Amino acid sequence: MALWNGQVAFSVMLLIGLQATAFSGGSITDCSRLDSQRSLNMDQLMGRWFAVEVVEHNRSVEHNTISTVINLCPTLQLTREGNSTIRLHWNESAGELVYKFRQPKAGHPGFWVSVGSQKGSLAERHDVSFSGTVLVMKAVSSHTVLTFCPRSQHKVYTVLMSRKRRLPYDEMRGVNNMLKRRGLDGLVKEMCKGAAASNRGRLAAVALLLVLQFVSGWH
Repeated sequence: MALWNGQVAFSVMLLIGLQATAFSGGSITDCSRLDSQRSLNMDQLMGRWFAVEVVEHNRSVEHNTISTVINLCPTLQLTREGNSTIRLHWNESAGELVYKFRQPKAGHPGFWVSVGSQKGSLAERHDVSFSGTVLVMKAVSSHTVLTFCPRSQHKVYTVLMSRKRRLPYDEMRGVNNMLKRRGLDGLVKEMCKGAAASNRGRLAAVALLLVLQFVSGWH
């Protein structure tokens, strides 16, 4: 649920997730079997990202299926504070949340543990808080995948972040296939309307051009 219909901000309900009701098929809550990306360039990971997809993991879903399109396009800003503390600033039209994480394992930079309660206008309005771990499942120059694992027995979420508002369709499909291979099926919420449209549009334009060339050559 989001603030566009006068109710709770989307990031509070989705990322914090402490008041969510489990699906009848059973939500995925055990992250102990998951492993994050071991080799990371933390400097390249920092900076501004767009949350283009959020996957709500659910065992009853066989494939990652787009269930909702929400044109919020939140921004996430990652910054480092010291050698092992990471600050994540989530910003959307309804307000903002600031998370802090530490990296407790030497040689395992993709394993983050939450530190304290969240700050920001959304945290002030809603008496909920995320406590748990975040796994960097994938990090490349164009996109990064973060999986949020709360300590309490509630849903696990994955956020696909892109450097741009639009990510090529094949890259988004590759991320969803990777999650499926790791047992992280679920319902996909597309956060930036048309986030994968650029690649599809380019393919359609190429197809149209080929058809026009064929018709022209036929005559």
